[in-house]
Order: sequence, then structure tokens, then C-alpha cells
Amino acid sequence: MLRGHRLTPTPEELAPRNGNQVEGSHSMWDRKRQIIWLLTGLVFGSFFLYPLARDDAGAFDWQYFLQLEMLLVVVIGVMFYIYSRKS
Repeated sequence: MLRGHRLTPTPEELAPRNGNQVEGSHSMWDRKRQIIWLLTGLVFGSFFLYPLARDDAGAFDWQYFLQLEMLLVVVIGVMFYIYSRKS
């Protein structure tokens, strides 16, 4: 271990260097990031869940597909809750 070096930064080192940052801009970007993750999760989730919603005969089951999508939305919602609780 190096002598005289801290492992964690001080609050001053973590603060933004420019003093003209808008007060609500962080929460706005956080909301945009959540929307981006939600849409990406739904698109990729639908891509992987679509083949699962077919039965052995190859027929597409809308009810099962929607149940899987709702489960995906619940998982994403729980992840958003856990993430927002820590910040």
C-alpha cells in the first residue's frame, strides 16, 4: 500500500468542478436514464420472450406473452426502486 494516499475521495473531490450546474439537472438526467433503461429492457425482453410464447404447435399465445411482459416490467420496477432507494 502506498503511504500518504487515501482510498476514498473527499466530498470536495467528488463535487462538480463547475459551479454553474443547474439544481434539477441531475434528477432530470436520472429520469431520462430510467426511461432509457425501461425501453431497452422492454425491447430486449420482448425479443427474448417472443419465442417463449409459442406453444408446441407453433401458435403464438398472447396471454402468456403478456404475462411474461408484466413479469419483466415488475422486475424492472423493483430494480428501479432498489436503485432509487440508495441515492
